[in-house]
Amino acid sequence: MLNIKKSNFELASRLRRSRHKPLLMEGLGSEKISSPWWVWLLPRQLQFTLDLITLVMAFTLSYLLRFDFSIQQRELLDGLVQLPYVVLIQFSVLILTGVYAFIWRYIGMTEVKAFCPLSRRQAALYAQAVNDLKAALAAAEGIQRRGIVLAYLMRLKQICNHPSQWLRDGAWAEKDSGKWTRLREIAEVIAAKQEKVLVFTQFREVTEPVAAFLGSVFGAPGLVLHGATAVGKRQETVRRFQEDDAVRHFVLSLKTGGSGLNLTAAAHVVHFDRWWNPAVENQATDRAFRIGQTKNVLVHKFVCRGTVEERIDRLIESKRALSRDLLEGGAELLLTEMKDAELLDLVALDLSAAMKEA
Repeated sequence: MLNIKKSNFELASRLRRSRHKPLLMEGLGSEKISSPWWVWLLPRQLQFTLDLITLVMAFTLSYLLRFDFSIQQRELLDGLVQLPYVVLIQFSVLILTGVYAFIWRYIGMTEVKAFCPLSRRQAALYAQAVNDLKAALAAAEGIQRRGIVLAYLMRLKQICNHPSQWLRDGAWAEKDSGKWTRLREIAEVIAAKQEKVLVFTQFREVTEPVAAFLGSVFGAPGLVLHGATAVGKRQETVRRFQEDDAVRHFVLSLKTGGSGLNLTAAAHVVHFDRWWNPAVENQATDRAFRIGQTKNVLVHKFVCRGTVEERIDRLIESKRALSRDLLEGGAELLLTEMKDAELLDLVALDLSAAMKEA
């Protein structure tokens, strides 16, 4: 027989007082029966429930321990002590994780649409591209038609960013792009507050011009990360942004920098051009808005008024469930299935809206 000198009440009291130290049960060997350290981070209500279950288990075990058990039976009792913790902790972690994610997503982060006008040069190039698309569609069908639609959608996106991206003239003048002007307005506020910003674009060729432009606004060079950045330099680049207070802006291509990086030093995220896939954009935003972030994060999503960018944005906002199915597989590919009239309505230029100042 095991010699148990503790009374039921004493044993229960000992279990109850063991909140912050490992529990050693006499008569069950010298193993410590302790809960994981993160149990003590749970809410008080849940901790009270765990304590109550522990108390009940204590009375039950104190009765069972009056009898002699084999080693296998003792191991079974060890498992019984920890079973309530395992079940409740797994359930509570699932619930708390969901609540935590909801609170951070909708309280710690704010998303705003940064509407951008088109410059006169952008509007002229955009209107010409739509007319060229209309003429090209009249003589195309099948796979050839798909290729034409994809090429013109890319062309319209490039024009919305900056005429120099489409023309490849290397000018990149601020006055030629409404997005450049809007970016300056936002960057000047960020610079005045001495905060940091991430700028995401899906085009590698835009990263360097945007970084150079931001350097003139902040008065200091920033960082760039895209597919051509050497793998060995990427972690060093991230470290500099996180630790160097002199580095205020970081321009990243969406495919390279949109996942797997911890960039919590940033309080602002700018989506310079849209991927038309909410999941991809949210993943990029989460480079700054993640565990370890102590600041509220402001997300700026650039949208050119009166263009295909604004209409796709409306679709995403008005029909979230539909847009998930429509866009996550690749918006451009699905837009190629539209009829000519529907497609032309989608990309048509609303000149009065496009030239309106944000």
